[in-house]
Amino acid sequence: MDNCAGHDINICDPTGQVEIIFFPPNCTSVYQPLDQGIISTLKTIYKKEMLSEFVVAYEKREELEVLASQVNFHFYLFKTMHIKAIIFNLGKKR
Repeated sequence: MDNCAGHDINICDPTGQVEIIFFPPNCTSVYQPLDQGIISTLKTIYKKEMLSEFVVAYEKREELEVLASQVNFHFYLFKTMHIKAIIFNLGKKR
């Protein structure tokens, strides 16, 4: 059995017919090469998906920059109009 933390090290066969032996640490890929293949495939798929997300994000960068500049412009316009309204209202009260 591999040395996964989830395995109970005190496990034994109650009938005494099976002997359970644990692998030495860090040798799973040697004794269980299928695990190594699955891990390698999973890493490859993960890297491919992550790279695809980076490409999509980079392609949307210009669109997001335009949107951000529009939001900043509208905020500036709102802030300017708000300041003008405050000054106008101050002038009315006198």
